[in-house]
Amino acid sequence: MNTKIFAGMGMLSLMALSMGSCNQAQRVEAVDIDAPVISGMKSEFVPAGQKAVIYGSNLKNAKVEFETQFYEELVEADVVADQSNDSVIVCIVPRNAWSGRIKVSNLGGESRSPFQFRDMRNQIIDFDKCFQTWGGYSPYDPQNGDALVESLVPGQKLEAPLPAGCSGKYGVLYGDYKNSWSFDSNMWLQYMSNFDEGGRGNVSVAGLHFLDRPLDELVLKFECYIPQEAPYKGVRTEIFCGPAKADNKHGREQSVICFWEPWTGKGYSVAGNNKGKDLSKGFYTDGWETVTIPLSEFKHNSTTDEILHELKMDLLTSVNFSFLQMGAVDDSNPAHVYMCVDNLRIVPAIEE
Repeated sequence: MNTKIFAGMGMLSLMALSMGSCNQAQRVEAVDIDAPVISGMKSEFVPAGQKAVIYGSNLKNAKVEFETQFYEELVEADVVADQSNDSVIVCIVPRNAWSGRIKVSNLGGESRSPFQFRDMRNQIIDFDKCFQTWGGYSPYDPQNGDALVESLVPGQKLEAPLPAGCSGKYGVLYGDYKNSWSFDSNMWLQYMSNFDEGGRGNVSVAGLHFLDRPLDELVLKFECYIPQEAPYKGVRTEIFCGPAKADNKHGREQSVICFWEPWTGKGYSVAGNNKGKDLSKGFYTDGWETVTIPLSEFKHNSTTDEILHELKMDLLTSVNFSFLQMGAVDDSNPAHVYMCVDNLRIVPAIEE
């Protein structure tokens, strides 16, 4: 959509043009202004008062508005003009911003984001509610739950300080993965559906919201932080959703598995498309970034790395959730992992 704007001529000039001679006429130019469009956001969870980075087109001079907790009420954000251009706009998240779609507008029209900002409709693991049952590290000082620790392993200095959270508390996978095809509790986050383990019962990971949606309309999203000082490479992240009852509790052998290897640039997306990053030594993020993985990427089994036939996730039986490091490594050259994650959720790929 675009709107034709007549520039360089006001109402008085129009009157003068109708009354004056031709050589006194002022030239009128028609300028096409396209409506702004949002394609993505660096992190879909940003605290109030912090900078939000929004990607798209025709964003220069656009107004940015967030939904509030009150129906149909919007609040305008302050735009950081010197960091914004036609394809990216940086703004300060207003204090009373809430979950919902972001609106951008200019003289050419308006549009809303194809995702929900701070989408909390179907979070599987939320470290504030402690839905995860075990695994990984907590980055918080047990004596002061809001303070970040300086080290996760006693006597071992972190390559980069732990980040402030993008949405309350978060979990960390950290350490050297050196035993091939092993389960390491420091590099495994798991949600169990059992009520006595903090779960929500025998309910699909798609939740009641999206259980009837086709697989190709749904994605797994989570916020991720991997410092450039400790890029991620060498062992994949396996993500799978086991049945409610499994002999080994996690249900890996009964699940279709996603192999997330972000240093390859395949099978996932981030809104900035890794622009300007050198991923030859591994994947890292620019602060917190939202990672999107289509559910069609859940297509492997537990016995081979090859895709021998097309496997698809059965949302009805996908109840538990595991997010872990798994693979073959050289024992003399282990894969180092420093990965912070939050807000693991299954939501629509595009909001209608």
